[in-house]
Formats: sequence, structure tokens, C-alpha cells
Amino acid sequence: MAASTLGVSAQTTLVDPSTTNGGFEETLGGTVISGGSSGDGNVNAGNDRFAANNGTISIPGWETITAAGFGGPDGSQINDFTTPAPANGQDTSPNRGINDSRRVLLANNAVEVTATTINLGSGSSGDTFLLSFWTAANQSAGSPHFSVLGSILFDAGLGTESTVDFTLIEHTELDAPNGTLADNTTNGFIFRDNTATGSVEAPADYTTAQLVLFVDNNNSNGSNQNDQVYVDDIILTKDDPLDPNGDEDGDGLTNSEEESGSLNPYDESGVFVGAGNGGAPTNPFVKDSDNDGVDDDKEISGELNPFDDLGFFVGAGNGGAETNPNDADMDDDQLTDGAEINPSIGSTFVSDPMNTDTDFDDLPDKYEVDNNLDPNDDLDDNGADGDVDLPTPDGLTNFEEFTEGTDPNIADTDMDGVDDGTEVLDDNSDPLDPDTDHDGLDDGDEKAAGSDPNLKDSDSDTFSDGIEVNVFGTDPTSGAPGEVPTPDILIDAANANGSFETIDPHTAPVTNTVRRAINAAGSFTIPSWTCTHDSGFVGFDGQVAASDGIEYSFVNDNSTAIYQSDPISIAVVPGQTFHVQFDSTTNAVGSATYDVSLVFDGDDANPVPVATLNQNDIESKNLNEYFERLFTINTSITASSVALRIELNNSNGGGDQPKFDKVRLYSVPGVPGVPVVAISMAGDTVTIEFESTPGETYTLDFSETLTDGFPTVLDAAIAADAVNPTTTYMLDLSTVLTPVPDKGFFLLRQN
Repeated sequence: MAASTLGVSAQTTLVDPSTTNGGFEETLGGTVISGGSSGDGNVNAGNDRFAANNGTISIPGWETITAAGFGGPDGSQINDFTTPAPANGQDTSPNRGINDSRRVLLANNAVEVTATTINLGSGSSGDTFLLSFWTAANQSAGSPHFSVLGSILFDAGLGTESTVDFTLIEHTELDAPNGTLADNTTNGFIFRDNTATGSVEAPADYTTAQLVLFVDNNNSNGSNQNDQVYVDDIILTKDDPLDPNGDEDGDGLTNSEEESGSLNPYDESGVFVGAGNGGAPTNPFVKDSDNDGVDDDKEISGELNPFDDLGFFVGAGNGGAETNPNDADMDDDQLTDGAEINPSIGSTFVSDPMNTDTDFDDLPDKYEVDNNLDPNDDLDDNGADGDVDLPTPDGLTNFEEFTEGTDPNIADTDMDGVDDGTEVLDDNSDPLDPDTDHDGLDDGDEKAAGSDPNLKDSDSDTFSDGIEVNVFGTDPTSGAPGEVPTPDILIDAANANGSFETIDPHTAPVTNTVRRAINAAGSFTIPSWTCTHDSGFVGFDGQVAASDGIEYSFVNDNSTAIYQSDPISIAVVPGQTFHVQFDSTTNAVGSATYDVSLVFDGDDANPVPVATLNQNDIESKNLNEYFERLFTINTSITASSVALRIELNNSNGGGDQPKFDKVRLYSVPGVPGVPVVAISMAGDTVTIEFESTPGETYTLDFSETLTDGFPTVLDAAIAADAVNPTTTYMLDLSTVLTPVPDKGFFLLRQN
């Protein structure tokens, strides 16, 4: 068949890495034709090489390999990164390439490789051959490092024999991905080099073709394992011109019509020009060039489009508007053309693929489809004024829900107990955030408590609404005496030891007027705090406004740091409760964690864990927005001082910078413990004998290792006429812990 004028063609693969003639994978041996050779490919003998040494060999899939120097199939140095290692005898060292490059063609000086003759039966002048291969080198040896010349030998040995060269490819080590070289001591590679490609055209009609590669390692020093060049995964294809009158993809358009774009009414810029006026080509190998669910011929004819050129609904098959077969979404509304005109592949609705708002109700088609509203109906529930929320309408119209970003089908989008309409129209709270002011109290709970969902501290008593309701049980709307918490505040966000606002003097280098930080392992101090770290860049910073707009602590990318407060004198007794509170945020999604602990009596080596915070809990959704944190711990020790430790681990943080500020540490005085007469254990039963008072109740607290599943209130009421009796309480550990932990404590106290 004579070569077509079409610019498109089918491809026939002639040499391929999945076969022996393209990948050298099965070349364990060959035939020595002349000269010497190295290795016999005998894996059992420890060899994985069959190479010519100033001679010629033949191997499966290739006619000859001729080496002026040393070259041939080699797997002893570059193999693959597969795990486990290949079972065919290759070495298991890390010096291996990727993608199953188990054997490669090695060239130390100059090597010519001639493929086995490919009998194509008949070929035509102008047929195009395409060549690509993978290349690598193990040493830098000047520029150009090496060259590869590929050629096609047509009709070898016949009167019409002719050789046509591919483009000459020259390389240096910089052509390798990332400049990487492969040798016996570094991780090797075999990557497809996009520059190692070329094409030739047959000069005349032909019968057979042979691929010939000439690899000239022109700067080699000739020493084995020093300057070597590798070639692998050779692909040779031949373009077969398409029949202009054929229909390769069966879409009803001939190959010529698709290649020329003669029937496509849209040009390459997507502008409507009408059929026969220079439309853009479509893919003759694919029925649906833009993969939008509508075949090319149906788009060009408009046969399936139920909307005409003016946007009026006419129904499918009644002269709908032509759509662009090269544009999957003509109106850029994130609904493919097919999804808009064919309900079977999209939504249950039909919409105009050339109009983002088919029914002109100010609700985009995509929004309506996503929310089960008909994009081709602007009336009643489907229109802008509809209100279809369940279980009952929320008072916001569909259009208002669209502008607010809320769900028009759910009355309470953020599930905080307050309808969207109430949040938007009455409370001015965020219908998409269950806790608008981030005080730890959901908007619905704020309404129940009478507090303001837009203020963290409704009564301005320095305790957030969430802490008042959830921790102390006080009124968040009144700061009157007796209605506010009365803990011992040890670190206060309003003071220098909790807000980092006055951080001079300090002992760290000053990088500018608003940052005090260290960028080498060590520590420094500021008033009331010490910062210690082992890498990266950490410290106290005011370059970017924090929650209070001034200073904050930070840990930069890929760093760890310990922030520890100065010891604070306080009489700590068993049963004392400590609350740790701070605001935190980050500027990018990452994986930072905060480990919060208390240090008693300066025992830095044994901090008492309080909690671990994952920075991604909330900040990944609200970057640079501060959230209040609250952690609580009941202590079981006696001490005379306490310090707060916050350890930030951002070692895998990437680009994020976790920050915290407005630190508060406060304590609720402990209740003295009840004298315990004796504790004994028999099997899984613990017996606690303690002194009790008639009519009183007692609480038994446990360490973290013993907490889950235990009852916490003991009813120790006894006969009224008893005087200081001893009460016995028995715990069956087998019902709650398996196995029973070997460490932990009980704390018994009178309520």
C-alpha cells in the first residue's frame, strides 16, 4: 500500500524490551564468532556476562555483537531493584538499576549490535521507523561522554540494500537523571532518556529491515568497571499509514475526516467555525477523543444534545447544538458534556453542556446536580427560592445556601444543634463550623448555656466559655463572685510567662528585631522559659501576627524543640488537678505533634505525661487560625514545685511551622487522701481496707494504666453507731484488665 498523506498512523512494534531482542534479559550465553569472549553466562558458575573482547559474538535475538575493545550483555553490575532479588542468578547488591533491567548491553570502547533480520513481507517508501532506548553510564569522562548511532539496514544482501541513519545521540553524565552515574559503589540506574530517540523514513519500497546500533564510548579508558556505557530496553516501531476511507475507531467518521477535522465545526482554539472551515483534528484511534462520554460523531452532529443553539430544550434527536469533540466540558462547569446530556452516565438530570446555569436561576448546574436539584427547572423546590432542607426547612433559600456554602438538603450542615438559617440570620455564627469561636463549646451548647457563639469568653472573666461549662461547671455569661472558677493560676496568658510578649533580655542570637531563635543544637532562655533543640531553626517569633498579634513560639521545618517553663513553687498533694491550656496553629499541612508534660521538683529526666496533640487534628483545615487546647491531669504525688514542658516534634514536618501561644497552667487544690489500713491481692482480686466515716462516700481514682473499666465511686456508708470503723472494698481486676498491669496506683479520697 502506498504511503498515505495522513499525518496519523498505527504502529507495529518490531523490537521490544519484553522480548529477548530488546531487553537482553535471557542472554545467558551465545556463540563466539571471532576473537575472544568474557564469561559464558553460566549463572551457576558465578558468571552473568557474555561479552566480546575484541571480537564478535551472537546471542538470542541479535545477529551479532562486535566489540572493538570489550562489550556485550552484562548483568554482573547493573541489575534491578526488585524485592526479593531475581531468581535467575543476578547479584543482590544495591548497585542495580530499576524496572527489571536485569541485563544490559555494556560498552567499554566501541560496540556494534546488529539485530536479527525482520522480514516485513512488503514495505513502502516513506514508512517511518521510530527508535528509543534507555541509557546509563558509570563514570564522568568528558563531554561528549559517548555517542549512539542507530540505523536501519533495508534489504540486506539484495540489490536494493540501503542504510539510513537515525539521529546521532551524544551524551555526557549530565544527561542522566539528576546527573546520577552508576558504578560498583553507588546505586545504579537505567532510565529512559528522552533524548535517546530518533526516526528514519524508508527511502524506497523494501522487504526486510535490520536495526543496527553503534555505541561509541569515545572517552573510555578501556578499563573494565571504570568508564562503561549501558544501553537497554530498546524499542523499534514502524508506523503503518491508515486507510483514509477506513474508520479505525468505529465512531462513524472516516480516518481522513478525523485527521483533517473537515467535519468538526470547532477549530483548535475551540472557536465555532462551522463544518468544512478548518476544524480541529480528532483522534482516529479513539471513539471519544475528549473522553466525555459522547462519541466524536455524536458531538459533531449534535444528535444527542437536547438543547439547540439558543439553549432551548428540544429533546435528543431533534437538532441539538454541536459540541466540541476535543473539549470534555464546553461550559467549564465541572460537568462533562456527556454527563449533562446523557443521564445514564451522569446525574439523573439533563442540562445544557454550553451553559453553566441552564435554567437561569442563579444556581450553577454543578451545584444543583451535586445537591439533587434539577438544573433544568427554576421553579418551586428546584429554584433559587426553594427551601428543601430535612427534617424541616431551615429558613435559608437554595440561593442563600449556595452563597453560604451550606447544604440545601440538611437543615444543620455542621451538625452543631443550630439550624443554618438561625446561624446566618440570627446568631451571625458560622453554619459550616460547629464551634464558631473555637472555645471548645459547640454553637448549640453555647445557645443552651446562654453564651455568645462568636466570643471565646462571653463574660470576660479570662476563662473561655468551654472551660467554664466543661471543666468548672460555672456560668459562662456572668463574672460575678462565686460564678467564676477559682483555681491557682501558675502560668497566665496575660503575663509574660504565658504570652511571650516580653522576651528581653534573652541569651539567644538575635536574627532581627522581632525574632529570638537558634539554628544549631543547643538552648537559650528568655524570661520564664528555656528553649532546647537539636536541629533546624526554633525559637520565639513576632514576624507573623499570632493569636494576640505580637509574639509566639515556633518550630521551623523538620525540627524538634522542648519549651520548658521555670519551676513554679506550689504545694502539690495527691489528687491535685492541673489544667494546661494554650492556643496553637500551623501555616501548612504537616505532621507535627505536641507532647505536653509536667516536671515536678526539677526532675527533668522523669516528666509526667499529660497529653499528646496531633497538629493535624484541626489546623490542616484552618491554617494560621489559632485553636484553644485544654488538657487535664490528676496527680498522685507530693511535690513543692512544678514546671510545664511542651515538646514539639516536627521532624517530618515538610513546609509546616507549628506555633503555640497564650499558655496557661492552673491547678485545682487536691483533696487529702483517706488513710488506707492495708492493701492485699489474691489472684485477680485487690482488697483495700481504709478508715471511713459513717454516711460518707468515697472516690477511688486510678493511674492511666488502671483507668479503663473501673467504678469510680465507692459507697462506704456503714452503721451510724460505728466509730472510726475500717471499711473493706474489693476490686475484681479480671473483669477489666487482662493481663493485670504490674504498675499503677490507687488514690482513695473522701468526697
